[in-house]
Amino acid sequence: MTLIKLLDQPATISHAADPALVPTTIAHDVEWFYDNDATRIPLNGVARPQQWGVKTLVRDMLMKGSDKKQMLSRLDYFLLMFPPSALTTISVCTNEQLEKNRKTLTTKGELLKFFGILILATRIEFSTRASLWSAKGSKYLPAFEFGKTGMARQRFDDLWRYIRFSLQPSTRPEGQSHEGHRWMLVDDFVMHFNEHREHTFIPSECICVDESFSRWYGQGGEWINLGLPMYVAIDRKPDSGCEIQNSACGKAVSCFA
Repeated sequence: MTLIKLLDQPATISHAADPALVPTTIAHDVEWFYDNDATRIPLNGVARPQQWGVKTLVRDMLMKGSDKKQMLSRLDYFLLMFPPSALTTISVCTNEQLEKNRKTLTTKGELLKFFGILILATRIEFSTRASLWSAKGSKYLPAFEFGKTGMARQRFDDLWRYIRFSLQPSTRPEGQSHEGHRWMLVDDFVMHFNEHREHTFIPSECICVDESFSRWYGQGGEWINLGLPMYVAIDRKPDSGCEIQNSACGKAVSCFA
C-alpha cells in the first residue's frame, strides 16, 4: 500500500462523517492516507508503459509470470540480482583480514552460505546468536541447529568479525578526508550494485524515489572514527542510523539504485 498526505488540511479537521477519509496516521500536523492509486498519477507528464524485467547471463529476459514452471530456485534468483563483481571484492577483502588474523581463508561459495544463514536468521526470533547453533530446543520452539547448514558457529563468528564489503586502505590516503576514508567501507559495494542493476534490471515506468535506514548507532568513544560516518535521527522515522537514498521500481517492488 502507498501512503499519501492530504495537503492544505490542518490535522484538526474531523472526518467522522466519512469513515473512508479517516487518516491512517498524523505526523507533524500532516494527515496521511492509504492510496494505492496515487503512485499512478502522472505528475510530470504521462510516461509510456514499460514492462519490467531481469536479464539473465544468456541475455534472456525474465518477467512477471515467465517462470511458471519454477525452473529457477531461490538461489538462482539471488545470484541473478547479486553483483558477481561484488562477491569477488568481498572475497578478496575478507581474505585479507582472515589471513592477517591467521584464520582459514574463505571462498565465494562459503560467503554465499554465510549470506544464506544471515537471511535465515532474520526469519527467526532468538535471544543470542549462539542459540541458533544449539541442539537443545525449548518448551515452545524446536532446536534451530544451524550447524546442519554446514557452517560451524565459530566459523560464522570469524566471518561475521572479519567480513569486508569494500577495499579500504588501513592508512588514510594523504589528502583524503576522514569521512571519505570511512565511506570506502561501502563504496565498492555500492558501485558494483548500481552497475549490476544498470546492466541487468529494466524497471517499469513507475519509479519510486525514497530513503532507507541502516540501523547504525555509531561506535562512539575511542572508536568514533571507525564505521560509517553518517548518523541521522528524524522524528518521523522509527529508527535512527545511516540514511540511504534509493530508487525502486513500483511494479517489480525492487530497488535498482
